[in-house]
Amino acid sequence: MKKHDKFRDDEPLRRGEKDLLWVKINHTLGKRKRLIWIRWASAAAAVLIIGGGVFFLLTFKGKSDRTANIFQVARISGKLLQGNKEISILEYGQSVRKVSNSLYFGQDNQSSNGYKTLFVPYGRRQDVILADGTKIWLNSGSYLTFPSNFSGKDREVYLNGEAFFDVAHNIKPFKVLTRENTIRVLGTSFNVSSYEDDAKMVTGLISGSISLENNNQLFHPLHLKPGEELSVEFGDHTPKLTKSLTMDGILWTKRQLALNRTPMPELIKKLERIYNVSIHFSSGTDQATTSYLGRIDLNMPVDEVLKNIYELEGYHIELKNKEVMINK
Repeated sequence: MKKHDKFRDDEPLRRGEKDLLWVKINHTLGKRKRLIWIRWASAAAAVLIIGGGVFFLLTFKGKSDRTANIFQVARISGKLLQGNKEISILEYGQSVRKVSNSLYFGQDNQSSNGYKTLFVPYGRRQDVILADGTKIWLNSGSYLTFPSNFSGKDREVYLNGEAFFDVAHNIKPFKVLTRENTIRVLGTSFNVSSYEDDAKMVTGLISGSISLENNNQLFHPLHLKPGEELSVEFGDHTPKLTKSLTMDGILWTKRQLALNRTPMPELIKKLERIYNVSIHFSSGTDQATTSYLGRIDLNMPVDEVLKNIYELEGYHIELKNKEVMINK
């Protein structure tokens, strides 16, 4: 298996990566083409503002071969999209349209060698349909990078964040690449949580079968069966298999959050992503040793959710703009 370079979002772009980015943005685009593309991009943005999202269009189109692999494109795209407050796309040459509440990406012509990156900011979620019919539910703060077409031997996407996949059956294997691990599948339903600022990656299988392998071959490929969940600590590379997975792992797609002895710091991070807020504790309110069990209705405002959690603890919850303060 090919060894991939790892990367982190907090690393600055190196000179070579900057050069690669600008080469891909400007390649094959003359002045006249750039003007047409800019006008088209503006029109697309205006249409999608009405629908609640904004699309930013850039080209990652290269020569006949892909000079940048999906890892490099995902990293560069993450840098460019970081801080956006709306659902955003870096892409070129592919029509995108809304089907019900989903974004549908049609197949580019077979000569197109670009990549696309879809970013869903904190406080938002987005359903996606890829050209092969695969359906993906992207959670808050997630990036999904994928090719303009699936003309290669594999259908390959890169995920930074959390997503539920319902993979369309196809003779070409479907691969979900993450920071340190890769999931292989032919057609199945599974959930993946692999935010690069979390401590671990977690995947749970709902139906079908998948295998998980480390990008640097630090452990043997592991095969999951329906009802199993696998977690791998970043940097530790010790897989942990659980055989009691329920549908709780995908409740976030239905606006519910399942807690299974979830530590307070992990719960707070999830709520900050979901509601796009910053949650602060005054002195004396540190709950690092507390864990929670149950479900949270995410249709409720964040301050009401926190009041339910702290209702018997004598705490005061104050929400102002995007800041939440918890006082004892």
